[in-house]
Order: sequence, then structure tokens, then C-alpha cells
Amino acid sequence: MVIGDFNAVLNADDRIGGKEVTWAEVVDFHNCVMECGLMNLPSQRNMYTWSDKHAEHRIFLKIDWIFINDEWLSTMPECASRFLTEGINDHCPAKVTLVEERQKIRRTFQFCNIWAKHFQFMRIVKEGWEINLEGCKMFKVVKRLKLLKKGLRALNAQAFNNILT
Repeated sequence: MVIGDFNAVLNADDRIGGKEVTWAEVVDFHNCVMECGLMNLPSQRNMYTWSDKHAEHRIFLKIDWIFINDEWLSTMPECASRFLTEGINDHCPAKVTLVEERQKIRRTFQFCNIWAKHFQFMRIVKEGWEINLEGCKMFKVVKRLKLLKKGLRALNAQAFNNILT
């Protein structure tokens, strides 16, 4: 396992704000990761691990990485990783824990078109989107989407008898 601040992005979607990620910017780091036989250990919570902390027009980057290799996968117990919320530092701290037992994997959110025909649909969307939140614009969007997802799951359970399960 290799963990750290590499000050490099691997993909075009590893940056929000600022200038676009170019292939020239990622090619050396990408080749190094491939030649070393490393793979990114998926993590929960914060995808972007660094920000410039400016109030307006913030830039978010994924430059802190947790890598593992095939040997790690075959010999080590299952582990979970997450990047915690940034504190006074401009980086989000990384946390890796060994998992005692397999965790139940939460199903990804799926939208059903039939929900949009329900009479409560627009009310749920409006309530979820108009909530007053503090924070940067990206935080507000993500928080509103999470609230909307919660409302739509409740609609699915009440009105559609959990058609996704």
C-alpha cells in the first residue's frame, strides 16, 4: 500500500475549477502507476482531497491517493478507505481501516421515470432544491442532491412499493 500526497491528478475529472486537466499533465503519473502495478483503492466520502480554500471560485483536486497492488489484494484482509473532511489543512486526511467482516454494500441510486408522473414528484423536487444551505456552491449542489435522493427513495417506498428491489 502506498498512501500520500502525489501532487498529481490521474484523470480529467480529478479537478473542479481552474484550468482543464490535459493529457500532458497526467501521462507521467499515469505511466508510473501502471509500471509499478498499482491500482487506486476506492474510497468513501470526499472524492476531492485538496482545495485552495478560496471563498469564491474554489478549485478542488484529487491529488492524495491510496494505491494497492495485486499482492495486497490476495494476502491482506479487506480494508476500507476514506478521505475525511478537510480541517485547517488544505488536504483531506486519509483513513484506512481493516474490515473485520464484509460490509453490506449500499445499492447505488437509480432513478425510475415513472416517479416523474406521480403527483408528489414536483413537490419533492422543489422542497429538496429550495432548502437554504450555507457553504460553497459545489457543497450546496451535492447536499441538495442527497436530500432529493432521500425524498425520492421515500416516494418509491410509499407510492411504488419499492419497485427497484
